[in-house]
Parts: sequence; structure tokens; C-alpha cells
Amino acid sequence: MILIKSLSEYVELPPERKKLIAYNIGLTQEEINDYQNKFGNLIEFRQFNFSKYPSYVKDLMQYRWKPLVIAEALLEFPVVWWVDSSMPFTNSKERTLLRLHDSIKNDPKHLAFGISAGTGHSIFAATHPEMFDFFPMPEEKAKNLTMADASHMLWFGTRRTKSELLKWFVLSLTPGLLANIMLIIVFLRFGMMRKHENLIYHRLVFNLLVIDTLQLLNMVYLALTTWFQDYLLPEYAQGIPGFLTILTWYAMSMMLIALAINRYVSVCDVPPSMKIFTPRGTTFIVLVVWPISVFTATISYYIVPCCRVSVDYQAYTFNYRNVTGINYVNKFVDNGFWMTAVVIVRHIRKSAIKVASGITADQQKRTAKRNARITAQFALISSFFVFVFLFFIFFPYLVPAGSAVPYSVISFCYIFNSSINSLVYVTMNEEIRRKVTAFLCCRNVPSDGATSQLRESQWGVKRGEIRTAQK
Repeated sequence: MILIKSLSEYVELPPERKKLIAYNIGLTQEEINDYQNKFGNLIEFRQFNFSKYPSYVKDLMQYRWKPLVIAEALLEFPVVWWVDSSMPFTNSKERTLLRLHDSIKNDPKHLAFGISAGTGHSIFAATHPEMFDFFPMPEEKAKNLTMADASHMLWFGTRRTKSELLKWFVLSLTPGLLANIMLIIVFLRFGMMRKHENLIYHRLVFNLLVIDTLQLLNMVYLALTTWFQDYLLPEYAQGIPGFLTILTWYAMSMMLIALAINRYVSVCDVPPSMKIFTPRGTTFIVLVVWPISVFTATISYYIVPCCRVSVDYQAYTFNYRNVTGINYVNKFVDNGFWMTAVVIVRHIRKSAIKVASGITADQQKRTAKRNARITAQFALISSFFVFVFLFFIFFPYLVPAGSAVPYSVISFCYIFNSSINSLVYVTMNEEIRRKVTAFLCCRNVPSDGATSQLRESQWGVKRGEIRTAQK
């Protein structure tokens, strides 16, 4: 009551700038109504959600809730001025809000928070004796150290930290986006999905590159919102980036499953009925992924949503809002990916052992080398997908409550996941690397048919040389 009454009478602030947000940690609804009847729009009550935190936060006398309230407020406001309910505002010429603002603005140290006074007693007087078992501080020194008064504090969103993080965010985003776009152009220019001995695999890869590019363009939007500290879209359209996140995540999950099955069919000795990756069948798989993704994303995001994925430009990431019960938005697709991958790895291993028992040692080496290369490609492609999934699941349990910036790690994994595919294909696929070089040097390469004929003729020459040497 003292704080609210003094704020209403404080003359330095104009009436339209006087606004107090009070976090309720124990008032009854009757008491809240009484305050609102007396002070009207001057005060805005917010209920502090203790259920988000461990049970011991409810012990008000431990004051664990205090930094959590400040952290939640900093997610919404760039600057938070914390004032205990017992602290009054005074109209003093010596200590004004304007003077405090100027002193902070001119401080070269980029303060994260400011405390303007002491308590008048030592820190030893207010510290539990057993705490000194953990603090490397002699008791005598604590007795001579004045305790800072935390009843009124000015906290700042560390803009410097965020701007530095944004630089790394953009640096990690740009190479992957450019590489994906370049590979898409290379695939189209050299007709790698029309007449090519590996056109089935290339069609799957091309679709995955398109998905990766859409995901990175979504991250460009996130970078822009972070830079401008604004959603940049009208309120009715702010859910679109979240919907695109779910849509492309579903599409990518299904394409990774398709690639895994394709690798399984390529490596293992499977019956003809399982060889579904014909040119026409592959085109069907690539095309059907999109309507299925749109359908499932629409259901999980709009029709029966358990939660919403939204942009959080304070934390440089996308996150789930309003989670109620089980988060099934990506759970079932991810589980499908995990189970498919496990089954494929198991069958590849069994098939490799079976095949190895019936071939020579040299053939075993060549087969093992080929299988290792295919496995390495798939492992690299899948790695950051797995990291993003794990971070979404476990990060809320690892990051301290109220911390926002650490969640940017999810975005970095998301970026690397959408960039690693192009990196793998350029570094581990000789043909794609050769065509990328030709594209960058603005020169033509032999057609796919000519390339195959040249390879066959070279192999024929080598076989002739071997026969001659044997004679």
C-alpha cells in the first residue's frame, strides 16, 4: 500500500507513464479487488506461477521467487525496475529517476543491474552460518562488508550480450543458406534428377535441400525479429513462422526416413518386392511428403493444438507456448524416425555379416569401405536432427528457470541441421563436388551419359592393362 500510494503522488513521472506491475505471491482475490478499486489502472496484477518451478520456491521466506520474477519480466521488457512493496517513492531533488537514468546511461561498464544503496548492516548479519561452508570468504571479512540493499534494483536486458550472440547467429546461418541455394541451382542446371544413373538418390537429396532452405529462411525471419526486437508481422500472422517450423520439421523427418530406407535397400540384399525406389516411385514419395506434412501440421497446430511453436526473439529461438499435457506436436514423428533408424541399422548389420561370409577378402574391404561411407553420410545428416530433438526434450530441465539466452543453442543446432546436408554432399560426393566446381568456374561438364561412358572406357583400359601384365 505504501509503494502504490507514493507512486500515485510522485510528481516526476507524468500520469500516463505511471504503471506498476505487481506479481501476486499470496494475495486473495478480495484483496486484489480492493487495491484495484482504490488505484484503478495504476497497478496491474500478475499471478506468479509457482507450478513452473520446484516446490521449495513456494517458501516465501527463502526469497527464491524474487530473481525468478525479475527474469520473467526481463523476457518481456528491456529494463525492469524492481521495488519491494514496502519501499516508498519520494520527491527528492538529490535523487531523481532522471539522475539515476543519466548515471547508468553514461556508465562505460555496460551494467546488467544496479543497486543504489546499502542496508546499513554487514552481510554477515543476514547470512546463514552454514553458507560459509560453501563461500570462500572468512567470517571476519563478511562482518566488515556492507550488505547491498536489494529492495530497489534496476535490471537491464544485456543488449551487448544479445548483439554479440546475433553476430554468431548470422555467421552460422549464412554459409548453410548459400550452400543449399547453390546446390539446388547445380541440381537443376545439370539435370541431375532427370537423366542420371543416381537420379533416385538425387531426387531424395534435392527435396531434402529444399526443406533445409525453407528452414533456414525461417531462421532469417528469426534473426530479423531479434535485430529489431519486434515480431515484424501483424498479430493475426505471427503464428505463420511457427506453423512453417512444424511443417518443415515433419517434411524433413519423413525425408530422412525415406533416405534411411533408400540406404537400407542400397546396402542390403532385399527381395525385389522391397525395391520401391524406382524413378516413378521416388517421384511419388517426394511429392506425397508435402501434402502429408501440411495435413499433419495443420491438425497439430490449428485443429487440436496442445501447444504452439512461436518466435522468441529475446532468446533467439522458437519455443513451445501453452504446453498442456503431452507435447505431441513432434513426438510421434520423431519416434517414428528413431524406430525406423534403429531397425535399419540392425538389418544393415545383419545383412553385412551375411554378405561378408560369401565373398573374398578384397571384396569384403571394398564393401566395408562403401558401407562405411554410406553410414557416415547418413550419420552426419541425422546428427543435428537428433541434437535438436534432444535439446527440445531435455533443455528445459537443464537450464535454470528464467534463463532465456541459453535456449539459442537450439537455434544453432537447427541451423547446423539444415546446413550439414549440403556440406556432406559437397565434401563426400565426388560427382557433386565436380559439378559445383564447374558451376563456380562457369564451365560445362560432360553429360551424365558421357560421364558414365568415359568411366566405363577407363575401366576397360585398366582391365586390358591388367590382362597384359598377367601375360
